Amino acid sequence: MTDWPRDTGGMSYAFGVALSKETGIGPLTLGSYLPGANVSALEIDQVIRACPGVKISQTVGVADELLGEMVVACVVPHAQQMLTEKFVRDFAKKTLASYKVPRRVLFFAEHELKTTGSAKIITAELRKIASARIEAESAQPPAITADT
Repeated sequence: MTDWPRDTGGMSYAFGVALSKETGIGPLTLGSYLPGANVSALEIDQVIRACPGVKISQTVGVADELLGEMVVACVVPHAQQMLTEKFVRDFAKKTLASYKVPRRVLFFAEHELKTTGSAKIITAELRKIASARIEAESAQPPAITADT
């Protein structure tokens, strides 16, 4: 019997799934790990793809100070569709357990998603882009409205 997870350079492998030693998680191809919960990206994407107006959905995990990893849905809407983050999250809430509902929904144009030769989305790249967008949003000062 072999030891697992086996160690190979900067990655560990358990049951054929690569786990980064740096973050302790893989590229969310099989699941995202929140404290005490295993969240399946495949399950979330299946629900969000059923949302009216959604063409493509790819869920990624983004580092979060409070949760360790935050579930983020990256969505490409159908042409001529106007989707909002609230609409997609409300749709997901109807089917998914509360801890599986993405904390954020980010919208992309289809050409922004980098793919492999077999047209699969490169989730590691998407995670970097999503993380950068969320960081940029949090760095901006809050908008001043008539209510404030």
